[in-house]
Amino acid sequence: MENLRVLMAEDNPGDALLARLDLEGHGENVDLTIANSCAEFVQRLREHEYDCAVLDFHLPDGDADALLQAIRLLAPELPTVVMSGCDDQDVVTQTLRNGGDDFVSKTHIVDSDELWQRVTRTVMRHRQQRMRRRMSGTPPAAPLARC
Repeated sequence: MENLRVLMAEDNPGDALLARLDLEGHGENVDLTIANSCAEFVQRLREHEYDCAVLDFHLPDGDADALLQAIRLLAPELPTVVMSGCDDQDVVTQTLRNGGDDFVSKTHIVDSDELWQRVTRTVMRHRQQRMRRRMSGTPPAAPLARC
C-alpha cells in the first residue's frame, strides 16, 4: 500500500503513542495526524484529505458518533475505524450502526498489529467498492444534508 494518510482523534497521549507505533511500525509509509478533540479533528478534516479516520469513542468535547456525522457531511467516502477501551457489544453495535466501518478494542492494540490490520483492511475494502462503482457507473455517495 502506498503512502497512507490517517487522521486520528485521540486525547490520551499514551494511547496515541501505541497507535502511532502500531501504524508506523510496518515498514509502510504512514502519515499520521493526531487531533486531541472533536473540534481539532473536524478542522483538520476540512483542511486536508485523508485515506482513513481512526476515532476514539470518547473525547473531551464529544464522541465517535458526533465525528461520524461530521465525516458523513465533510468526507462521506472516508473509511473509519473506531477504537475504545470498552469491549461492550452495545458500543460496537452502536458504532457500526452509526456509520463506523470497523471497531477495535484498545486492549488489542497494546501488543499486536490489530489497528494496522483493521485500518488497511478498511481502506482496501473502500477502494475496491469505489472501483466497482466506477466500473458500474454508480456515482459516489453524496454528503448528507444537515438536519
